[in-house]
Amino acid sequence: MSETNTLVELNNVSVSFGKNDKKKTVLNGISFAIHRGEIVGLAGESGSGKSTIAKAILGMVPVESGSITLNTKAPQMVFQDPYSSLNPAKTIGWIMQEPLKLAPKRDPEALRPDAATRKARVAEMLKEVGLDESYMIHKPGELSGGQRQRICIGTALMTEPELLIADEPVSALDVTIQAQVLSLMQELHKKKNLAMLFISHDLRTMYHFCDRILILNGGHIIEEGTPDDLYRNPKEEYTKLLLKSAGIAKA
Repeated sequence: MSETNTLVELNNVSVSFGKNDKKKTVLNGISFAIHRGEIVGLAGESGSGKSTIAKAILGMVPVESGSITLNTKAPQMVFQDPYSSLNPAKTIGWIMQEPLKLAPKRDPEALRPDAATRKARVAEMLKEVGLDESYMIHKPGELSGGQRQRICIGTALMTEPELLIADEPVSALDVTIQAQVLSLMQELHKKKNLAMLFISHDLRTMYHFCDRILILNGGHIIEEGTPDDLYRNPKEEYTKLLLKSAGIAKA
């Protein structure tokens, strides 16, 4: 891939928390890139550093050493729990308009659309995520988990980012709804040529969804490849363990 197609690149990134004898290294020498229109899976158990990588890309945690280069507007994020991600006191219409109101603060050259334009954009985005404009007047507590996650995805896409970071976006949903939300994300990926960093502990979920998968363990990327490569010929014992826990036993 050419540099112009590289949306984000991590070069030998390390992140630590705490100081002196209480210092804990969470990421150690992480290097990878995400290219335009590519879905990269980041797999690993809880505590492996997956969410810290996402926060580092978003600038939410400081990088101790190494560098992160963004060649795109600010990536947006979809979190695991759609309910805690949404303000329960506000309507869906208000929530989804907020990114459009905040955009000029982050980018002085961005135009702040008027109220009518914002409302029309929300209606359009609701349709894109499989809902209708009647949802504007509802509050998050009136929606199902799947509907709330659709709202979270739509809200993240309001500023038309080229890169979406999805941190365990379906793990809080039941199996049927998981499939529906993943199908929606695939449709949006194709329609918008949207790149994604898809974070999960479940390699089974990633198999049909990701172009490339990174295996993270103890703050290190220990293996990477296409889903077929990792499923058919995993090299690391940790990767085999993740496959087994996903119900894909490997010798």
